[in-house]
Amino acid sequence: MFFKSKRPADLKTNSKINDKLIVWVHNLFYILLFAITISGIASILSGGYVEALESQNIQYIKAEQNIKALGGHELLALIILILVLAHVAGVIKHYIKNKENTLKRILP
Repeated sequence: MFFKSKRPADLKTNSKINDKLIVWVHNLFYILLFAITISGIASILSGGYVEALESQNIQYIKAEQNIKALGGHELLALIILILVLAHVAGVIKHYIKNKENTLKRILP
């Protein structure tokens, strides 16, 4: 959808800082989604999951504390969760404070 659909213009507020924050939050979402995908693949490969699936033997799966990429994956998931909550709070703020329905901008 990102490449096929036209994205709405960036939201403009009366604050330059807020305008830049909006752009950075959206860009950070894309960066984090890419990073969590890479860390998930690294966790699968380094955790012995491929070997376990191929051999159908769970003995190949390493303990969570021995999978280094898993810590990064969990951290990225937490950051994405916090960012989603902040994003929802921003939408609610725009709706209540500015009487602006920002969802109209993205829905056809």
